[in-house]
Amino acid sequence: MIADIVHEATYRHPPELVWRAVATPEGLNAWMMVNDFREAKVGHRFRFTDRPRPFWDGICDCEVVEAEAQRRFSILWGTNGRGAPTRVTFTLTPTDDGGTRLEFRHGGMQGLLGWAMKKGMDGGWRGMVQRAIPFVLDGMARGQVPSRDEVRRVRTGR
Repeated sequence: MIADIVHEATYRHPPELVWRAVATPEGLNAWMMVNDFREAKVGHRFRFTDRPRPFWDGICDCEVVEAEAQRRFSILWGTNGRGAPTRVTFTLTPTDDGGTRLEFRHGGMQGLLGWAMKKGMDGGWRGMVQRAIPFVLDGMARGQVPSRDEVRRVRTGR
């Protein structure tokens, strides 16, 4: 088995707002990918879409497998039937100063494909946890969700 991708960050925003960024359609659309996600409810199936890349058609079917509001959100990633799905989990922990510690974990990758997947995705997930999500949180705290283009510029530095 391949070691999980794990990234952690502490945000100055409360768990309620972080939950909105990682477990709602508008939050996920802003910092992750275009999606047809509707609700953080176990069993809900949805799809992320992005531009195709070598060895990936840009489609990622997912299913919610855990949803404990403001605490834990977990999805099966890649349920399209092209290999075993992996698991993406966001664990939110309140901090003493009213903020939130986020642990992001992407696990279950196996074999050569899993190794390549981890190598290709680790940096992207890091940028999302460290730059994109906090940018979206700041916008949401001001009452507006930033556009995907704004978030992309922040995440990539371009």
